[in-house]
Amino acid sequence: MNKTLLFFISKFSFIGVITLLMLTACSKAPHEPKSGEYGKQLIASYDLTPEQIEALNKTSMPKPDMKDRPDLGIGFNANAADNPYRFVIVARGHAITDGEVDLRFIGGVERSSQQGYRPEAYREDDTHSYKANEPVLLVIASDPFSIDATQNSAGNEFGTHAEITERNNFQFHSAQLQIWQGKGSVQSWTRYLGFAVIFIGIFAFVLSRTNLLADAFNRR
Repeated sequence: MNKTLLFFISKFSFIGVITLLMLTACSKAPHEPKSGEYGKQLIASYDLTPEQIEALNKTSMPKPDMKDRPDLGIGFNANAADNPYRFVIVARGHAITDGEVDLRFIGGVERSSQQGYRPEAYREDDTHSYKANEPVLLVIASDPFSIDATQNSAGNEFGTHAEITERNNFQFHSAQLQIWQGKGSVQSWTRYLGFAVIFIGIFAFVLSRTNLLADAFNRR
């Protein structure tokens, strides 16, 4: 395998990483979630109270301290026959100054009768440049997740949790937590691109090792 091909593969792998980051960051929500986008139907929703909105706006920017992160959550009923599900945060507010906005959460899903969940990062940093006080709509969605069939016997009540980890140039007016059920048209392409980038990296490594072995045999 020649060096030109290996150079191209390594460059392609680098481009894949950049694409992954840009797709995560280049999303501007034109409207609130509709049926069929993040799931077939909305099965649960919760509007944050004025007190919860105030707590979010009091968090320090850009990265709130762990002890000052409000814990947001919503309960829902689920079973394996209706997989998949998706957790969505719809945030309305305005840009504080001219420039981009950034909003990130970390959270997860757990059974109501148990403690602990696997953390997942939710983010929505918008490369659109806003004017000061311009209205902003952000839709932050988790990856689709499924309920294990073996979990049905243990009850079907679940809860999602989210803690704000970054808020930059964004002032909350309102926020709604949503649970969608069923497959939707808006998928997390970064997840699949991540697998592609890993595969390309492994492929490039194997080819480079093959090339080194071939050179070693040729020198004999």
